[in-house]
Amino acid sequence: MPDLQTPPNQQRPDTPATAGGADDPLTHLHKMSRTAGLGSTDYVAINAPSVLAVILGLASALAIVDKILLIVPIAGVICSIVAMYQIGRSAGTQTGKGLAVVGLLLSLGFVGFVGYQSYAAARQAKADRDAIEAMLVQLTGNLQKNEINEAYALFSPRFTERVQLPQFTNQMKFVQDGSLGKIQTITTNGLYDFSVDPGTGIRRGAVILIMKFDKSPDPARLDAAFRNVGGQWKIENIPALFPAPQQGG
Repeated sequence: MPDLQTPPNQQRPDTPATAGGADDPLTHLHKMSRTAGLGSTDYVAINAPSVLAVILGLASALAIVDKILLIVPIAGVICSIVAMYQIGRSAGTQTGKGLAVVGLLLSLGFVGFVGYQSYAAARQAKADRDAIEAMLVQLTGNLQKNEINEAYALFSPRFTERVQLPQFTNQMKFVQDGSLGKIQTITTNGLYDFSVDPGTGIRRGAVILIMKFDKSPDPARLDAAFRNVGGQWKIENIPALFPAPQQGG
């Protein structure tokens, strides 16, 4: 009866050789990772939203020109966040995280700059309003006390070149000696319009004065212009009281 036991020096046909022979590469195919090659940089694509984020980040400079264009950096922030989310979930098949970060920083930077500009402008406008209101209180007191020279000094050099002190004195006396009576208060409606002269850089302001008289139940409402001279606000003109001379008149 033949010996059915496999000789010790003879291997089974379906067992790979372990000594002295070459391994069959096909026997190891089942050990390959299903994600093999996904981390290779040869086929990594640049994430499209990251590129758009950089473009929007650069275009965010337009928000400095007009605040309505803040929509541009806001869109840049959204694209940056979307890009980083997509890249993080791409298992290495997408790149561009650096672009997304740059776009995010640009967008946030311009938003912050515009915000600072708005804050500084609002703070400056408040300081200007407070200074003009204080000057009007001083003007009221000067006129009530008949301190014409002190009141005249509150007007700008351009005004004093056009309106001499005698004319100013006569007009102020005429206003207070008329049917309206003495001036009680001079305030404003609070709706200031500030601007900067593009040629000289001098700040200007305009507002409606509300002048109350002791003999009139209704206050007078007069337009007034102001000019910042050497860091101090001065009255540029009150056209209803001191109309500019007409050409050829």
